[in-house]
Amino acid sequence: MIDPLIRLVYLFILISYLQSCGQSPPATKEKKNKTDSLASLIHFDSSTTDSVKQLILERIDRHYLQGKFDPSADDRFIQIPLSYCDKEMYMRKEALASF
Repeated sequence: MIDPLIRLVYLFILISYLQSCGQSPPATKEKKNKTDSLASLIHFDSSTTDSVKQLILERIDRHYLQGKFDPSADDRFIQIPLSYCDKEMYMRKEALASF
């Protein structure tokens, strides 16, 4: 026979689970426009024109910042010559040019 205290705990867990199933998830705040939120994080100098700012903000996205993209398909990256590495690797064109 199951101990009455264990039965009570099981009953409490079951009731809590059933009550939580019927509740809707908490309301989330509306997400801001992607470019608006990025623009608040990136500080441009005063010489940067609005068209250049817009172009930069269009090229930056969440996947790029997280590194979840294919650098071979991105025109900002170039393959590192095999004399510098053992396998196929890519890096930004500007960085390779300065190397």
